[in-house]
This record gives sequence, C-alpha cells and structure tokens, in this order.
Amino acid sequence: MARLGRSAKGAGALLVALSLLAAIPAATVSAAVAEPPCVVTDTTADPHVSFDNLGVAFAAAQTGARLTVRGVCHGYTVIARDITIVGIKPKRKPLPVLDGDASGSVITVTPGATVTIERLVITDGSGTPGSGGTYGGAISNEGTLTLRDVVVRGNVSADEGAISNEGTLTLAGTTTVSGNVGTSDQSYAGGIANWSGATLTIGDRSVIRGNTGGYGGGLYNQGTVVLEGEASIRSNHATESGGGVYNEFAGDITLRDSASIHHNRSDLDAGGIANDFGATLTLEDSSSIHHNRTPANGGGVWNHNGGSLTLRGSSSIHHNRAVAGGGVLNAAPSTLTLAGSASVHHNRTLTWGGGIWNNGSLTLAGSSSVHHNRSDGHASGIYTYGPTLLSGDASVHDNDSHATRNSGAIEIPGFGQVFTMEDASSVSDNIGGRRGGGIVLWPACGTPAVLTGAAERTSGNTPGQIVTRMGTGAICD
Repeated sequence: MARLGRSAKGAGALLVALSLLAAIPAATVSAAVAEPPCVVTDTTADPHVSFDNLGVAFAAAQTGARLTVRGVCHGYTVIARDITIVGIKPKRKPLPVLDGDASGSVITVTPGATVTIERLVITDGSGTPGSGGTYGGAISNEGTLTLRDVVVRGNVSADEGAISNEGTLTLAGTTTVSGNVGTSDQSYAGGIANWSGATLTIGDRSVIRGNTGGYGGGLYNQGTVVLEGEASIRSNHATESGGGVYNEFAGDITLRDSASIHHNRSDLDAGGIANDFGATLTLEDSSSIHHNRTPANGGGVWNHNGGSLTLRGSSSIHHNRAVAGGGVLNAAPSTLTLAGSASVHHNRTLTWGGGIWNNGSLTLAGSSSVHHNRSDGHASGIYTYGPTLLSGDASVHDNDSHATRNSGAIEIPGFGQVFTMEDASSVSDNIGGRRGGGIVLWPACGTPAVLTGAAERTSGNTPGQIVTRMGTGAICD
C-alpha cells in the first residue's frame, strides 16, 4: 500500500468518517445534534417532581423552593415569590440554557421577590415593552436578584440590551454579561441599565464585556453601583457617549479593590466613563480606568455638568486616548480630586491636556501625581483654566510635549484663574517644546492667571521652568 501524505491522510480519514456516518441510522444522527431537553426539578418537593418548562415549574413551586435546570428551556418566566434556580451541568457539557425565543424578557422578577440564579445561560431575550421603549432584553428586575456564575449573552432590545434593574441586583462569582445589544442610538446601555433608586453590585470576577449601546456600551446608571474584587467593565462600545459606562443625575459609582473599567470605546465623548449632570464617581484602593479611547473628549473619564470625580488610595487613570483630555476632561462646574497616591498617567491627547483638561475645579493632594502623559498638541500634563491646587507631596512630573514648540507640562491661558502650589508639591522633570517648559502662561488671552507658590516648586523642566507666551490664537479659544 502506498504511504499517504498529510493531505491524502486527511482525505482517507474523511472517507472513512463518511462511510461510518452513512452506516448510522438517520434518527441516531438527528438525536446526536438535537439540543438536550428541558428538565426542571423541584428538589424541595417530596417526592421530587420534574417539568419540561421553567414557568410551569415555578407556578407549581412553593415560596423558597429550589429548582434545578438541565438542558435547554424555552420561553419566558415571571417570578413573583422567593426562589432559587440552579443549573446542573453534566461533565464536559455546556451550561443549561434559558432561551427566550425572542419573545420578551427571559426572566422578570417582580417587586418583593428574592431570587437567586446560578450556573445558567440566559439568551435570546428581546425585552419587555414599557413606557417610551422596550427594556431588559434578558432580565427585568424589580425585586432582589443575585446572579452567580451566570452567562447573559446574545440578547437584543431597542432600549436596553440585557438587563433592566429597578431593584437590587448582584453579579457574583464569574457572572458574565456579554454580546448584548441596545439597538437604538438612544439606548440605555447594551449590558445593564441601573435606574434611579436601584442598587447594583458587581463583585468577585464578574464582567460586563463586549456589549453595544447608545449611552453606555456596558452600563447606564442613575442609581448606586459598586464594582469590587476583580470585577471589570471592558471591551464595550457606545455609539454615542460612555464606551464603558454612562453615569448621570443622582448616579453614584464606586470602584474598589482591583476593579477596573478598560478597553472600551465610544463614537462621541468618554471612552471609559461619562460622569454627567451631577453624578458621582469614586475610585478607591488599586482600582483603575485604563486603555479606553474616544475620537472626541475624555479618553478615560468625561466629567461634565457638575459631575464629581475623586481618586484615592493607589487608584489610577492610565493609558487612555482622546482628542482632548487624554485621561480626564473635567468641565465646569465639575470637580476633580486626586488624593492618597492616586495617579493619572501614560495618557495621550492630540490637542489639549495629555493627562487632564480642566476648566472646573482641580485638586491634587497627598502624594497624588500626574505623570508620563503625552500631548501631540499642548499641555502634556494638565491644561487648566479653572481653579487648581497642588498640596502635600502632589506632583506633576515626566510628562512629554516635545512635539509642539510652545507647549508645557501645565498650560494656563489667561482667564484670571487661580493656580496655587503649597507644601512640598512640585512640577518637575517635564519635557516641553522648544519654547515651552514646566508651566506655560498665556496672559494675552485676557486677565492673567494668579500663580501662588509655583516659582520655588518648579524645577528640572526642559527647556524652561515657568514660561510666558504672548501669542493668542487657538490657545485663547
């Protein structure tokens, strides 16, 4: 027999496989590819009783029952009392599935119900019509809902891709909300919409990723959100603003532990987070916002219309990109505060403010820092025409804007603003343009800025320390 080459071996194996397949009865082949049947068992009933539909099983169950799910269950379920639903995964088989068949929200939890769902896939939901739109592609929650090791994927609705939360929602374990879409450009998140008065906790290694929505690719928030543990919001896309998150009105978001928001993108402002209309955003511990991008303003955070942004601990905003405000754009009357050893670093802008663009209120305290940022235009570290204070050991250092001859690490147009340095704060070791330096002033824009304590705290910058430029033009716009 002649030896088979690599391609001939493949052809020979294929012929054998086809011969064997032809010998298998058609019914057997069909059964091999058919989805596993739905089996829902009430393990708290005596004796145990099974159903082929989750809704029917729930209707028969008592308050506090534990239902186990095997296979693929189709349809939608409205849950109006306390219950636990657990997927039973056979060895080397995928998780059991709740498939909504695009017939509405797959799961609806009504007010007052406490529900836990574990180890299930929730998919193919299309949302529940409501006032002004269609909400909660996969889940609509008004009760208390915990998702543990659950996958919410492939859900689509006009106004919220996956989950609408008006109650208390917890994502635990390795819960993943991914691949969901809010189809309208005006949609509230592809992943989760957390409404006013609602509470969302994203913990452990849970993740919101790969979702697409209008305002907030991953998350839209008006309520209270905590990201903790190793939780993340990543790789989402906003067709409007807030690639990862859109936080507005009374929205309050806290990142703690090593939680992160990263690798998101928007088509308008705020690659990472839009913090708008008086919303509050706080980063603690070693949490971070990084590697986000936007073709407009605020690569990491767009802090706007009275938003409040605070970084403390060793939290950071880094490696983000934007046209203006590579790390943060802080627009009046918003406030930005860095404390502890928090930092804004390694961000990049095409125009103004590699680290921070500010016309709100900016405070650097403790040993916080703005460092190693880059501008292809002006102000590699901070562009500011709002009140700015550096105190404690705060520093602006090792920023680079050598590409533009007039640029500096900090640039202050002359609009009468106050720039104050106190204690052991410093501006040092930055690289400016040929006519730039550590701090560049533009008094010709109008009323000169008021600098206090800067001269003795500015050193080691190239080529100058504090440089005054008399030109006008775009810098005064």
